[in-house]
Amino acid sequence: MLLAILPVLSSCGSIFAYKATVATLIATSHGVFQDPKVNLKNKNYAAADFMYQEIKDKIPLGSVIVAKPLGEADNSNITSPFGLYISEGVGQRFQSLGYKNVILYDVAPYGNRSLYPKPVSYNFPDYILNGSYAVKAKTVDVYLRIIDARSKEVVGTFDYAMPLSREIRKMSENETRIFRIKK
Repeated sequence: MLLAILPVLSSCGSIFAYKATVATLIATSHGVFQDPKVNLKNKNYAAADFMYQEIKDKIPLGSVIVAKPLGEADNSNITSPFGLYISEGVGQRFQSLGYKNVILYDVAPYGNRSLYPKPVSYNFPDYILNGSYAVKAKTVDVYLRIIDARSKEVVGTFDYAMPLSREIRKMSENETRIFRIKK
């Protein structure tokens, strides 16, 4: 590789230009300038629109749907701001599609539950919106499910992948937890 860039480096002239060129080449080789732009709101709305086509004849508009945070694929008890954001966005879109009883209290971003009213007393939700996500080397796989809370039957599903940008990588990081194991 050095032989390929040697003509570029030799034409730099000054030491400052040389350093700037080397820094740019290193950054480019590590993908710094190729960070994909992902519009998460559009992705959430598209996922909800797709799921709506699948559930519109199965779930009445007056049903209570509780949105739960998406968990990590390898440990569903662990979530992150990314897991909250996806469920929140899909739930918001369901609200705009006519499902007025979508409860977003559990997916309020950064624990700011004052964004959504505390759920009024309901005996049992009719449906649960949840799922999981898996962060891979260059993508994030998202697995969304709508489950009938009584029968545990999956009534709606949508799986998709999106490029792993720096923003999504940061959002998908979770708090480190230390567990003690009793012997």
